[in-house]
Amino acid sequence: MYLTNMIEQEQIILAKMTKDENILKQLAESMHISVRRSVAKNFSVPKRVLDRLCTDPSLNVTYVANKFCDDSKIKRDIISKNPCVVCTTDEREYINVCNNCVVLIKR
Repeated sequence: MYLTNMIEQEQIILAKMTKDENILKQLAESMHISVRRSVAKNFSVPKRVLDRLCTDPSLNVTYVANKFCDDSKIKRDIISKNPCVVCTTDEREYINVCNNCVVLIKR
């Protein structure tokens, strides 16, 4: 499967729906933060992939991954006041929601 040829929205949907560990492993390397965040939320993500996402360069990904991590050596309590990091909007909807985000507009 040529995941890199898929558009971001297709990768997000696949990351949320697949149970295939190899696909999740590939999607965890996506250039898109939203895709990696979706992988972190997938209950089928392999432990080693989730552990790697716990230290992702993007706080948006790390925040979610650490919620599901059970390895005390890796898990961190991440506190962020950035509304984008703690946002609960489904990644499939962020394209429609983020540009009109009420929280960001109030800032």
